[in-house]
Amino acid sequence: MFAQTAGQDMKSAGHDMKSAAKDTGHDVKSAAKDTGHAARDTGRATKATAKDTGHATRKTAHTVKSKTRHAVHKGSSAVARKTGD
Repeated sequence: MFAQTAGQDMKSAGHDMKSAAKDTGHDVKSAAKDTGHAARDTGRATKATAKDTGHATRKTAHTVKSKTRHAVHKGSSAVARKTGD
């Protein structure tokens, strides 16, 4: 290896530092972009889950209402037959 002056060593160190900073900046930018995408995807999944839960709850409530109405009607008919009304 050839001997360099102190000025040349400083210049090389500066270039190396600049390159390292660029690489770090690119990595940080990529990580931030990936984090943003993950957060967006999580938000979408949460919204879809909430929507599905709402639909299932509504369907269950409708089923319970129908079964209850049927049971009450059936029960009142049985009582009416027993009492002669």
